[in-house]
Amino acid sequence: MAPRKRKFPPIYEHSLQDAAGRGELDQFYASQELNIECAKAITAALSEHYNCSTYCLDTAAASKEVVDKFGLDRTMRVLANTVRHFDYDGRLSRASKEWAHTIPAFPEESMGRYCLVNSNPGLTNLFVGQVRHDHLLTQPLKAADIRAEAERILRQFQAAPEPNNADGTKFMAELSPDYIARAKSKDHVRLMALLPFPSLTLSFTEHRKGFFALISRDEDRSQPLRLRKPSIRAQLATESVPGEKPARPKDREAR
Repeated sequence: MAPRKRKFPPIYEHSLQDAAGRGELDQFYASQELNIECAKAITAALSEHYNCSTYCLDTAAASKEVVDKFGLDRTMRVLANTVRHFDYDGRLSRASKEWAHTIPAFPEESMGRYCLVNSNPGLTNLFVGQVRHDHLLTQPLKAADIRAEAERILRQFQAAPEPNNADGTKFMAELSPDYIARAKSKDHVRLMALLPFPSLTLSFTEHRKGFFALISRDEDRSQPLRLRKPSIRAQLATESVPGEKPARPKDREAR
């Protein structure tokens, strides 16, 4: 049985004034307290997991420590709030700044003012990258993600000068850890459908760590991906009749 997903207290999404009008001041202050605690926990984790001798930050350990206690949503909200507040600092990357503006701001200005990570912005930036990656791994794969993985595998097959499995009978290409972390059974089926090799299998191997795609040495590795063409029904649904305005959704329903 798969482990149950842990539930964390939600972030209160109304301002102080609205909370007062709704009789929800307790929820407002409880959420604000957790936001402040989360910011302090991030600051502490960055200090604890930074090795002054090697100048390295164990971002994975720091992220796990905070996310296990506060959840991804609150951790990302506090981080984004911090990055927006210190937007002028060049130690925060452009990617982190752009990401921060995709995350909703706290509903009350005072909430954001007190929920700031008090650490070196360079370390905060590294932590942002780790948390963004951790969040990505919780998201389902999209068709574009699976196609990108198929293209990567095909390139590996084509780059190998000779069969590279243990007994020299097959070509093998390692699937990316990010794909493995996110993939479900249906995603493996979709991946295999894109790769044009009848002998294709996905498997672990005894001699190397990882999950691999394997094909016979006799396969034609110059083939392109096997991309599906849109169905006739899908094409008709998107094509408009000359001289006729495209139907709006409710117009189609009425027909």
